[in-house]
This record gives sequence, structure tokens and C-alpha cells, in this order.
Amino acid sequence: MSQEKIEKLLTSLILKHGFGIDLNRLREQRAAGEISQLEFQLAIEELSQKLPLEQVEIDRLLELFGQNIDSLVQVPVIIGNGDIRDLADLHSKGDMYGWDGGMIGRGVFENPFAFNPNLLKSADIPTADKLQMLRYHLNLWLTTWGEAKNYQVLKKFFKIYISGFDGAGSLRAQLMATNNTGEALEILDTILGNQVNIDGYVPLSQE
Repeated sequence: MSQEKIEKLLTSLILKHGFGIDLNRLREQRAAGEISQLEFQLAIEELSQKLPLEQVEIDRLLELFGQNIDSLVQVPVIIGNGDIRDLADLHSKGDMYGWDGGMIGRGVFENPFAFNPNLLKSADIPTADKLQMLRYHLNLWLTTWGEAKNYQVLKKFFKIYISGFDGAGSLRAQLMATNNTGEALEILDTILGNQVNIDGYVPLSQE
């Protein structure tokens, strides 16, 4: 409401001081979609700066701005971004820099469980969970895309899950040699003993 009062006063002052033609032109352009709402507001502000205001009018505008400064001034939201590995790293850097939030990008390629508050690093993830997660990823690809997308694109994600444990390199080589999701799932099924729920991944094995 405070913003509306200020805009209403500015509009009346613009009309009073002979800028009615300019105001109407701007309104017509806005109604026709020729200018955006932001462009319209900026044009109004520019127009208002040309007004030969009387002191009483200046005082009234200053009064309105002063009363509603909190609603008129937008406080920026600071989001941290860049080499955040996991939630622990996000919270640590957040406390250090006092930001409002953070974004994790490449961190999930090192730790697919980056958003799990109970895991600090990739080494904390049981191997079985990594394999189960990859199997879930493969099934999602299969149900979402089928044969519509090139399976080779999916292989670049294998290292996310197949790393950090003995035999990871050999297993990854086997998976990279597969030609479709079926072959990759067969390898994982053999390793996991066909005990994985194919309908969905249950986070962190309840061992």
C-alpha cells in the first residue's frame, strides 16, 4: 500500500505540472505491451525527476519514503557458489561468510550423497550403496528415455558411483564396455546378488 501511495502522489504531481501527455503515452505503451513493467516504472521515475516540485510536495514525498523505507529497500539474498563439496562444506563456508544459502554443482560428481547430512565425504559411503544408487540411476534412465537417447552419454556418470573402493577401476572398465542399460544392470545384479530393489533406491543400506 505504501508503494501505491507514493506512485499515486507522483502521478498526481506529474499531471499537475503538465506531464499528462507523457504519462498517457507511457500508459498506452504499457497496455500495448511495448514496454515492460520495469521500463514503465523507470520512465515514471525519470519523469518525476523533471518536476518543478514545491517544498510542500518535496516534504510529502520524503515523508512517504521515510515512513516506508523498509518496504521500499530490497535486501539482497546472498547465495554462495563454487567448489562446495557437500552439506558439511556448505555449512562451514556459510558460517564463515554469512551467506543465505549455497549451491552444490560439481560436488555431486564426487559424492552422489552430497545432500545427506550424515555423510561428510565420498569415502563414508558403503560400496553397496554406491552400486545400488547406480542401479537406480540406470533404471531411471531406462524408464524415462528407453532407447530414445544415446546410452553412451550415460557412461560419463559411472565414475560418480564406481570409485573409492578396491576393484573400482576394473568394475568401471567393465561398465564402460557395455552397450546398453541391460548389460550394465546385468553386471550390477551379479555383484549385488540380485538383492537390489529394482523399483527404487532406498537411501543408505540398512545393514
